[in-house]
Amino acid sequence: MKGAFEREEEGLIFVAEGVLSGEALIRETERAHGAHAGLRYQIIDLRQVERMDITAEQIQRIAEADREAAERGPGAKVAIVANHDLTIGLSRIYLIHARSDKLESRIFCSLDEARSWIGDGRQKAAERGR
Repeated sequence: MKGAFEREEEGLIFVAEGVLSGEALIRETERAHGAHAGLRYQIIDLRQVERMDITAEQIQRIAEADREAAERGPGAKVAIVANHDLTIGLSRIYLIHARSDKLESRIFCSLDEARSWIGDGRQKAAERGR
């Protein structure tokens, strides 16, 4: 799997490529929560994923970690960008387990739609500069 969480202004972006491993994604999620507490959003871009080697239990574990991190802070959004039936279906499992008053999560077909929903600070700054 290629991909790691990268810090943006107020959040994280994860662009996955190739085969997405459940264990690798769990490790990256735990590392990201430890290093970047209190962020406003995560964008998980699955459009380049060719195959997912991940179980429903692993997805549940990731959702629970995200939910717990959001509960400790002011709240957060998770935008999942997916365009294949498999990645969309598995993302829906995540949405079910991630439900929380402090964590909003949705699936999008494009990165632009995801950024619009989270209200990316860079997008707002660009709009102010026009």
